[in-house]
Amino acid sequence: MLKNKEQIPFWLFTVGAIILLILPFLVQDGMFPDGVLYAAVSHNLVEHKGTIWFPYFDNIMFPFFYQKPPLTFGLQAIFFKFLGHSIYVERIYSFLTAITSAALIVILWRRLDIATEKTKKISWLPVLLWIIVPICCWSYRNNMVENTMGVFSLLAVIFMYEGSKDKDWKFFYLIGGGVCVILGYLCNGNAALFPLTIPILYYVIHRPSYSPFKLTWLMLIAILTPLLIYGILIVNNHIYESIHAYQHERMLNSIENEAVAHSKFYALAQLFFVELIGPLIITAAIVLGTKTLAYWKDKENAPQLKTAILFLSIGFSASLLVLFSDEQRVYYLVPSFPYYAIAFAIIAGEGLMKSLDKFITTSIFKVFSILSIVIVGGALVFSFSMIGKTNRDKEMLHDVYIFGKLIPPDTVVRVYRPTWQEWQLHNYFVRHFNISLASDTSSAYRYFINERSLHRLPPPAYTKLIEQGEAYDLYKKE
Repeated sequence: MLKNKEQIPFWLFTVGAIILLILPFLVQDGMFPDGVLYAAVSHNLVEHKGTIWFPYFDNIMFPFFYQKPPLTFGLQAIFFKFLGHSIYVERIYSFLTAITSAALIVILWRRLDIATEKTKKISWLPVLLWIIVPICCWSYRNNMVENTMGVFSLLAVIFMYEGSKDKDWKFFYLIGGGVCVILGYLCNGNAALFPLTIPILYYVIHRPSYSPFKLTWLMLIAILTPLLIYGILIVNNHIYESIHAYQHERMLNSIENEAVAHSKFYALAQLFFVELIGPLIITAAIVLGTKTLAYWKDKENAPQLKTAILFLSIGFSASLLVLFSDEQRVYYLVPSFPYYAIAFAIIAGEGLMKSLDKFITTSIFKVFSILSIVIVGGALVFSFSMIGKTNRDKEMLHDVYIFGKLIPPDTVVRVYRPTWQEWQLHNYFVRHFNISLASDTSSAYRYFINERSLHRLPPPAYTKLIEQGEAYDLYKKE
């Protein structure tokens, strides 16, 4: 039988995978535009620009940033308050959301109805199956808002799952789940509502002994808790205006304008045919390789199969909300992956435990134990070696840093319209120097940035400064 200490190499391997898949990219300069934007908005809160309910991005584009609910920015601002203004602050925050999510996956795994002392020891398996999903580790490299929402959603699922079990009426679990649902909503809107489906999914799949009357009460408590908190919040006109702006200006207008990146089913196709391929192959290989397919056909093992189906259903309910999103982005699916990972781990777990009982007695296990330590150490060394390097937008960042030293903070700089449409340029200037970009022809702007690839002359009265960039030229009005 597996002992706790014999699981250490597997945990080290999993930790090594988390480090290797996230940290070497995260510690480098340059980040996906959305992640830089969220960091800029969060950083501005600490600079007393905007408020938690009316976040500020810049003077021109978003004096009130209503593109996302504000909780993520408020939480990240706490890190800026205590850790300073370095680019590593948002990176520490993003990595901590990954570590917190991994810990919550372990807690959820250990609280499953079917959990035994033996299955609890392989709690590293769902974590490993979760982090190897490509878009999942990508999200944590890039400070996405889905990371924070995912933490609250995992908490909500844990509470809702506990409150739906066939035991005494534990209303406080459902209330806790409802609180976490509204916190998730305040991070990323409607995508956080999926845990509310858990009581009915649990009832339909597990067929517990309690009556439909109890199910009705469970659903009412689960739904009314976030609704009550929401109602209390919007009584305040300040909060109401903030949430209303997000719901109507951002969500409804985007839907009306059909602002989709791909077809409605693009993200779901990516989910099953790209992102989940790795976990699916590993699960199938374990089941077929250990010849445990017959185990799942045995009616005595129906509870395990039902639990796997339940978590597949939870993951799918989280994924389905993407269909109702104003845009189709694969990273919107990130909060759903822990539940697919748990479902696959349940299916693969029985065969894996049998194989591990034999594997730990072999000399290969000793080699694997050493290798797991090497992987963790190597991942850390490799990550530290990436500090100071640039992951993306190297020329743009070079110019931003040079120009930012010459342009006073809080300045509005004129650019041509094509340059103004480069979202990432706005992000970097705001994040690092609180400099806004404008594309109008007002003569009030003292500075002008000209993108060389446009092959256009600067407006009259602007003189080129001595220090030049790699992709842009900086001019100042005489």
